[in-house]
Amino acid sequence: MKRSLTQLPMAATCVPHCLLLLGAIHTAAGGTSLTVGQNPRVATVSRGGEVTIYCFWPLYKDQKPAKVDWWREGENRSLEDGRDGRIQIYFLNRASCALQLFSARLQDAGVYRCRVRHRSGAQGPGTRLLVFVPPTPLEMVVSRSGSGAAASLTLVCKTAAFYPEDVNITWCKNGSEIVSGTNTNRNLAGLYEASSLLIETEAVQSGAVYTCHVSHLSLPTAANISYTVPGTETGNSTGKLTDCH
Repeated sequence: MKRSLTQLPMAATCVPHCLLLLGAIHTAAGGTSLTVGQNPRVATVSRGGEVTIYCFWPLYKDQKPAKVDWWREGENRSLEDGRDGRIQIYFLNRASCALQLFSARLQDAGVYRCRVRHRSGAQGPGTRLLVFVPPTPLEMVVSRSGSGAAASLTLVCKTAAFYPEDVNITWCKNGSEIVSGTNTNRNLAGLYEASSLLIETEAVQSGAVYTCHVSHLSLPTAANISYTVPGTETGNSTGKLTDCH
């Protein structure tokens, strides 16, 4: 059985996200069925980060304080303010409430719903929460042998452990894309690790720049790591970034 929440004092000021919610609130004379909304419909957060989900409903002229329950689909108990020291639940005003989650864990992923109990109860459409782990920092492993026309070069681009699985790794040589495969494995912690092998089939040229680009849901832009062929036989990794064209 879900437990109701005690209404907290209304916030003195409205956070920026709340402005969007207020646009959906209206005043009615009463007798109108209750419609509950949630924002956003899909929320993403990096592991260890924090995220806020909003619940809102119509504001009636004669409205008494509403009671709101929050829960995650698949669980048989309501979420409570202060649970594990990672959950905060509070009212923004008489027609909106927020659930804030701190120190996000992978197991926090799922669909979160709110239920508003006022006259007749109604629940929100749900917010799907995705928790991710970025594949950074990247590592470049360089193997060189021989010299002159007999020189060979092999590069391996490795990611840090990441989540979820979908990742894209591409290579560039002096700004031009090179086709190469990607190998992905899952470790004992349930995270994924990916690597991509590049073997230079042409003559190794001093000053050539090889760049590994990694794209993932958790990254606003692709992460990069580059290697510049030196003039000597000893290779080294550099932080120089090159875009593919």
